[in-house]
Amino acid sequence: MAFQVKDFLSITASMVNHIRGATRKLTDFNVGSVNRTLIEASAVEIDELYQQMLNGLRDAIPVATYTSFGFTKLPAALANVIVVFQTSSSGAGEAIVIPAGTVVRVLNDEVSYVTDNEVSIPAGGVSVSVRVTADQPGTMGNALANTITVMDVPITGVTVSNPAAAITGRDIETDEAQQIRFAQYIKSLSRGPIESIAFGAKTAAINNINGDIIEYVDKSKVVEPYTADASQPLGYIDCYIYNGSGNTSVALRDETQKIIDGFFNANGVRVAGWKAAGIVCRVRLVTEQTQNISGVVTVEQGVDNNIIAPEMATRITQYIQNLEIGEAIILNELIGIAMALDGVYNVAFSLPATDIVPGLNIKLIPGDIKLT
Repeated sequence: MAFQVKDFLSITASMVNHIRGATRKLTDFNVGSVNRTLIEASAVEIDELYQQMLNGLRDAIPVATYTSFGFTKLPAALANVIVVFQTSSSGAGEAIVIPAGTVVRVLNDEVSYVTDNEVSIPAGGVSVSVRVTADQPGTMGNALANTITVMDVPITGVTVSNPAAAITGRDIETDEAQQIRFAQYIKSLSRGPIESIAFGAKTAAINNINGDIIEYVDKSKVVEPYTADASQPLGYIDCYIYNGSGNTSVALRDETQKIIDGFFNANGVRVAGWKAAGIVCRVRLVTEQTQNISGVVTVEQGVDNNIIAPEMATRITQYIQNLEIGEAIILNELIGIAMALDGVYNVAFSLPATDIVPGLNIKLIPGDIKLT
C-alpha cells in the first residue's frame, strides 16, 4: 500500500467522522466549538508528522538507492586552462624561463592559478604556452578569456593572458545532476554497449598530490569505424575524450584506457572494465578545431554597445564550448543566442556563413569572436 500524505483538513474530517461513529454524546463539531478545537489541536500535530515523514522519505530513498549502488556525487574539481606568456614582438634576446609554480591571476580576484610545468620562451621567440591550475576547487576558479593577466611576481618584459576561458572548475555535484547521471548509470550497468563505454570514460580523472581533481573527461564519444568503412575490422571501437579546456593530456587518455579495459587496484582486486570481452576499445584524444566567429550586430536606440558585445561573445563562447564531440555549430542557433539578448535589433554573421559540421572525432572550440 502506497504511503499517503493527509493534510490538516482531511485529518480533522477523519477524526470528526470517527467520533460521530463512536459516540452520540458529542454532537457539536462546528468551527470554534470545544470539540472542534480539541480535534484541530491534535490534527495540527499529526499534519506536521506527515510532512516530516514525507520529507524524510524524500531524503532517505535517494540516499539508500545511491548507497546500494555505491553511487557517490562527483567531487569538486579545479579549473585549468592554457595561458600564454609573451614577450615583445622582436623576440627574446635570450631564453626566458617561466618556472613551475608561477602564480597568475585575474585582476582583483582571490583565486590564483599555478603553472603546472616549467617552460621557456626561447631566444628569438615571442611566446610559450603552459597549462595553469586554480588553487581552489569549484566554479569560482572559472574565468573569462583574456582575463588572467596578472603575475604575482612579474617577469620583466613578459605579459600573460588566457586566450580561452577557464570553464572546467566544477562544484560538488548537485542533487538534480546526480539524479540525471544516475539514470545514465543504470542504463550503463550492462557494461558493453556504446552508451556504457561513453559513461565509463567520463569517470576518468587525474588528481594532484593533494587528491584534488585537476583534469577529468568532460565529453566522450564512442564510434565504430566499421559502420562508416566496411573495410575496417569488426570488434574495434574508438572512444574519443575531451577534457573541456583543450590539450587533453596523455595521462588522462591512459587513465581512461585503464578504466574502460578494467584493472587491478592497489589491493589486487579486479575492477571490471566497461567494454565487452573480445572488443578492442582504443581511447583517443579528440582533434580540436578552432572556429572563429564574426558578424555585425544592430542594437536598439539607447543600448550600450560596450555592454552587448562582451555578453554576446560570452554566450557564443559557452555555446561552442558546450558542444559535444562531433556536434555541429548551427547558424540559426547562433542567431538565436544573439537575438535573445535584450536590446539586440538584428544580427548578421559573416563567419560562419553556414552550419559547421565537424567529423566524428572533432571537437569544435571557440576562436576569435569579433562582433561589430
